[in-house]
Amino acid sequence: MTGSTCNAPIEHSVLVEYWLGELDEAAEARIDAHLLGCGECSERLADLVALARGIRAAFRQGMVHAFVTDAFVKRLVE
Repeated sequence: MTGSTCNAPIEHSVLVEYWLGELDEAAEARIDAHLLGCGECSERLADLVALARGIRAAFRQGMVHAFVTDAFVKRLVE
């Protein structure tokens, strides 16, 4: 992480919504602008993306066993 501290860190839930493309255009533009100038939040987003990739890989490799509902699977497909 960089030596500076972010004065207005993006909430984790907002980073997730940003990564999933669930924000409106105005909110996405604000997050884009913030990420361009904030190494700390950019690193947090990169960590989130890396975590998601790791989770996907673990599922694909059969390392995770779980029971899920039909509703959960439908949400994942969406």
